[in-house]
Amino acid sequence: LASADSAKLVVDVKQKMDYYRGREFDYPDTEELWNQYAIDERFDGKETVFVKRILQTVLPEKLRNIIS
Repeated sequence: LASADSAKLVVDVKQKMDYYRGREFDYPDTEELWNQYAIDERFDGKETVFVKRILQTVLPEKLRNIIS
């Protein structure tokens, strides 16, 4: 994540989340998740925190692996 373009990465992750929602996986709306998990922290900006949380714990494990 440190070397990635955070803004582009967030767009990519959100697109994948929107694509898979309702097909095989059920989870809250992407913007709802953004508002809940995209917060600035001491060492990371909100984009990085969002991607970390979404891909580490929030989404179903199978979907996290697909997106990663």
